Amino acid sequence: MWIKNLKIENFRCFAQQLLELQEGANILIGDNATGKTSILEALKIALGSFYFGIDASQATSPSISQNRDVRLIQNERGQWDAHRPVKVKAEGNVFGTEVVWERALNSAKGKTTTGLLADLKEAIHNAYNTEESLSLPLLAYYSTARLQSQRKETEPFRQGERYEAYYNALEASSTVSRFKQWFENQDRISYQEGQQTSALRSVSRAIQNCLPNCDRISYDARLTEIVIMAEDGTKTPFPLMSDGYQLITAMVGDIAYRCAVLNAHLEERCLEDTPGVVLIDEIEMHLHPSWQQRVVNDLARTFPKIQFVITTHSPIVLGGAKANVIRLGDPNAEDNTPESGVLAYGRSPEHIMYGEQGVKTRPTEIVNRIKEFYSLLEKKEMEEAEKILQSLFIQGFGEDDPDTVQAQRNYDFALWEMENEGE
Repeated sequence: MWIKNLKIENFRCFAQQLLELQEGANILIGDNATGKTSILEALKIALGSFYFGIDASQATSPSISQNRDVRLIQNERGQWDAHRPVKVKAEGNVFGTEVVWERALNSAKGKTTTGLLADLKEAIHNAYNTEESLSLPLLAYYSTARLQSQRKETEPFRQGERYEAYYNALEASSTVSRFKQWFENQDRISYQEGQQTSALRSVSRAIQNCLPNCDRISYDARLTEIVIMAEDGTKTPFPLMSDGYQLITAMVGDIAYRCAVLNAHLEERCLEDTPGVVLIDEIEMHLHPSWQQRVVNDLARTFPKIQFVITTHSPIVLGGAKANVIRLGDPNAEDNTPESGVLAYGRSPEHIMYGEQGVKTRPTEIVNRIKEFYSLLEKKEMEEAEKILQSLFIQGFGEDDPDTVQAQRNYDFALWEMENEGE
């Protein structure tokens, strides 16, 4: 399953918006308030419609919210008018069938409609009736609250139930406790059987793929915690990990264990062959730049049949990701058509910041000081130029900085020209 396009109307900041997506990784960029998170929230509602085609009490389909999702416009009297109907329409490929479906909120007292889901339900039912071992799509959403708001679990983990993989998968708040429960249980089964289960091997492999310097992941019964062993033998329990390590361990572990539960018949191939759509808001959160550069490719390589829709403000993420980059414009502009295929992969962060994000790579004050330095060199005012060379370049940037090396070279050459001017 993957989403080809999303059309929304009166949804949050958008009067109307049409977004085209591709298979694989898609990255949404744009200024604050251009609606990146709103797009993910609309996609979440579209994806949740899949649950109406399956008989699963664990799967709860998100609805259009009267409080959060209805577009508000301030009138001339200063009052806020709600604009309806709110519509979320998607076109996608579901089990090889091209399907269009829609959810809508038509009135202030109405509920989100489900009447335009017939084609989606039919595609799901047809697939169930024709395939004995049907690989179901993973659907998941990881918001910016995925670390801060750890939700308290109230439902027990249902071991052996396939649809357990859909439990709260599209909720904005996150939890690692369910993943921990699953991991602990698999570790216990592995101990009884004398070897790791295929599911546990797959999930461990996913985390190793995406976690730098990770040699092994295990469950410590004494600590009742998941423990990561680094390549140098150092062991770190989950609560003592940095925020970045916690985020990636929890998210990748969550995706992977859901793949293993959802499509147990795939065994060792559950990571490679599980389809689906995963939404991630601000993927760069708490990650070191070197990790930002690889995180999207790590996910795409580990889960090759999953479509990712990701938001980011990081030029380092953009420069390192082999992805379809989509720039969102002002949602209130007359023409707010998103720009697909933004060139970013392999480009330097400085060029992406300036060319694609419209950000100056240096503070204006520093730019002016650099200009002043080179202006002084041209005028051969060497004493003043040396002051800037020392204070700005050598002391400010460091002796080994490329700009300092270049400035020193230009200063030395200008000084040599002055000394040899009469010869």
